[in-house]
Amino acid sequence: MDIDAFVTAHRPVWDRLDHLVKNRSSLTGDEVDELVELYQRVSTHLSIVRSAAEDPMVVGRLSALVARARSAVTGAHTPAWRELARFFTVSFPVVAYRARWWWLGSALAFLAVAWAMGAWVAANPDVQATIASPDEITRLVNEDFADYYSEHPAASFANRVWINNAWVSAQMIMYSVVLGLPIPFALYSNAANVAVSGGLMASRDKLDIFFGLILPHGLLELTAVFLAAAVGLRLGWTVIDPGPRRRVEALAENGRAVMSVALGLIVVLFVSGLIEAFVTPSGLPTWARVGIGVLAEVVFLTYVIVFGRRAMRQNETGDIERAPDVAPSA
Repeated sequence: MDIDAFVTAHRPVWDRLDHLVKNRSSLTGDEVDELVELYQRVSTHLSIVRSAAEDPMVVGRLSALVARARSAVTGAHTPAWRELARFFTVSFPVVAYRARWWWLGSALAFLAVAWAMGAWVAANPDVQATIASPDEITRLVNEDFADYYSEHPAASFANRVWINNAWVSAQMIMYSVVLGLPIPFALYSNAANVAVSGGLMASRDKLDIFFGLILPHGLLELTAVFLAAAVGLRLGWTVIDPGPRRRVEALAENGRAVMSVALGLIVVLFVSGLIEAFVTPSGLPTWARVGIGVLAEVVFLTYVIVFGRRAMRQNETGDIERAPDVAPSA
């Protein structure tokens, strides 16, 4: 089936149904009858598209339109809790899962740069001398690095960390408007910061303390940053290669879906901030603190894989349910 011809032929019907749904509170008797008739007709269109075409955008638009029309016909309203449940079981995880290869690539690139640069700093006293004096390095590895996590009240520290990390992730996503070009540099800057600290700690045989303080919160925190970078890069690439869809349609759909990640990461980074404020500086043994961080990481990745894979198999894209039926064209 020629999906473009199908959309062109039936778009007036879909637009008319959309108009009636939006104005359902003021419909006349004839218009109510027309609403019911068009609801049945568009439901048939949805069945045809699902069985004969592989176009998740059209399927998503018609699914949303039919759902809204059904609500208007039956008088039912979707509870707010159901919308929230859809966000956490469909919208957020499916966008994250669809970006999994960009996500993995961002993580591997970050870790490779951080590890190589950290080893370079640790093995070269001349490089260390350009960063700080020997006394400053000694104070950093013996006192300042650990004191950073406990020098402020835990609640205040958690709030500050949360805001900072959410802003970093939001920047990664916003960079997509310029094709994601600044994202690799932002990842490099963060990798360099981690590498310098780790390299200096390693130069004084304090690498166990470094990982003992970084891993509890850093696993989840960096995973969130990598995800933000991934969806930003993927959205930027959509401008270059939109696939079979028109560029404006692909960009609109992916752009709306990416907002799910921006909102979802607020929750993820809130959890990371709590761990950094209450677990990292706690008196728990290192294995317990790191174990909590690993557990949080495993739970998050399992959640994304399970719910994201299931939603993708159902042709979900993470786009909003009430997006326009067709993308605007010039």
